[in-house]
Amino acid sequence: MKRIMKHKAREMKQLPLFDTKIKTAFGGTLNVGKRKGTRPLDSRRPVHLIFKAKSEELLLARRDLVRATIEKIGAKNGVRIQSMAVNADHIHIIIEIPNRQLYTRWIRGVTGVLTRKVPGLEWRQLPFTEIVNWGRHLSGVHSYLEENRGEGDFILETHSLVNRWIRSSQVTVHFASEMNTLTDTSYRRKCTRAAR
Repeated sequence: MKRIMKHKAREMKQLPLFDTKIKTAFGGTLNVGKRKGTRPLDSRRPVHLIFKAKSEELLLARRDLVRATIEKIGAKNGVRIQSMAVNADHIHIIIEIPNRQLYTRWIRGVTGVLTRKVPGLEWRQLPFTEIVNWGRHLSGVHSYLEENRGEGDFILETHSLVNRWIRSSQVTVHFASEMNTLTDTSYRRKCTRAAR
């Protein structure tokens, strides 16, 4: 009998009166298939925000327009932007918000205006937000944004090098000769016969 009582005593735990785990992240893939909830925001701490686009390289191609739009709408709504990194298909921003109402106005303005200004832009999911603690956590997020900024610069530099290479006369002549052989019907027939 004593053995059974000891075993039951180990199993039973008192439930906490309040939820001690405070959620600091919301949106993105965290909320896929889940019911809507309240986005955790804090006016005393910075917020790491990520917008994810469906198409790749739409944002990066218009990086200056995206930055200017986000900063302009931020200044209008009292949202302070600490740092921003525009990548091929997503934007990282560290912001400080005065209150929930101004954040809501700012986020609606940014997503709506960018959708109108960047042709073909569609958002993949809800913006991801995470409340960032001061100190190491914040410096880690800043360095992560710096890495993303470097990736975006690398992609742009690679595209410009490839475009310069394609525009050079040797490559153009090579591609032109390739296109002429592909448009030649007898050559295409030979290729399809060989494939069979």
